[in-house]
Amino acid sequence: MRCCDGGTHRFQVQISPWREPAVAEAYSRLTLESDPTSSRRNPPSVRIPIGYLRDAFDLSVGTSLFDAARIRVPTLIVRGELDFWSRPADLEALHRDLVNAPSVRIVTIRGATHYVFLDRPNHGRARFVSELTTFLKGQQRGASGHRPN
Repeated sequence: MRCCDGGTHRFQVQISPWREPAVAEAYSRLTLESDPTSSRRNPPSVRIPIGYLRDAFDLSVGTSLFDAARIRVPTLIVRGELDFWSRPADLEALHRDLVNAPSVRIVTIRGATHYVFLDRPNHGRARFVSELTTFLKGQQRGASGHRPN
């Protein structure tokens, strides 16, 4: 995916030790394809709403985006250890507010980034996939009348 300077070199240099090239390329391609106007710009780019910036500001000053007490399902929260976007304090606050969730599992994946789903397997993606599939399989067993792990 091209960044605002029109090239991918800076992006690739910054992430090359962590990213799985084929996965990152597929993600970039599919992201561009998701915006029907992407090819109208040179270089092709994706229009992204800036609401996340407002959300980030609100979170930074302690404003909740939603009422976590309304969540009434088993909850899995995964973050990468190197994620600058979700801080340990944010996880603690969310965990504290999930008072009606029957179970909460918080996983911090050592050495993983904010984009753990794009990271190489040895940089966290394998553990991410394992945690997610284990959680979902447990929920399927619970839905079919069996008790989840």
